Amino acid sequence: DWVHQQAWTEYADDSQLVHTPRFSPGYGDLSLSSQHTLFEMCDAAQLGIQLNADSLMTPKKSVSALFGLKAR
Repeated sequence: DWVHQQAWTEYADDSQLVHTPRFSPGYGDLSLSSQHTLFEMCDAAQLGIQLNADSLMTPKKSVSALFGLKAR
């Protein structure tokens, strides 16, 4: 929530952009295994979050999601 809010606040003055909904790996058509790519991109291990062989996170209450900014 915090990261999403920070990104949106930074671009809120740009009337040409809207933010997309958040999508979490393992929901809909975004495979759970995509977390490995996401974790590599953001260096999640530095935050103390690990993935096991089944792409599940430790600590168990961790949540990952993707969102974007797109033109209106």
